[in-house]
Amino acid sequence: MARFPKPLLAGDLIAGTALSTGVSRPAIARLEVVLSHVRSQGYRVIEGECLRGQHKDASAPPAQRAHGLMRFLTDPAVSAIMPPWGGELAIELLRLIDFEALRSVSPKWLLGYSDLSTLVTAHDHLRLGNCTRALSGVCRWSAVTRP
Repeated sequence: MARFPKPLLAGDLIAGTALSTGVSRPAIARLEVVLSHVRSQGYRVIEGECLRGQHKDASAPPAQRAHGLMRFLTDPAVSAIMPPWGGELAIELLRLIDFEALRSVSPKWLLGYSDLSTLVTAHDHLRLGNCTRALSGVCRWSAVTRP
């Protein structure tokens, strides 16, 4: 039976990590505005080591990005994971993610665009019961914050 993430409440911890491209110097000011806004809504924020910066065409090598994602997926204190934007490189992480380990963790919200569909599709295809869910496109923030 599927389990869904609980609605986000003030005080919950939201993790930021880049699955594809990281936030480099030209966009740091915008990232600061977004993180400040999330905090102003009462959420706590933790930044992954891959969020800021760039390594070749991605935020970091695939193993480092996968490690950061797994860290947040398996951390019971983290309620949601938000990449800074979409991309096309999350597919490099699929072979590095321990999907079996995800069977026993609490479900989490994955909030963002395109890249997340790669992870959610693989997750759902494997029929893992914890329903980590992604919201993208025009979905409103209130969809994950209301009980």
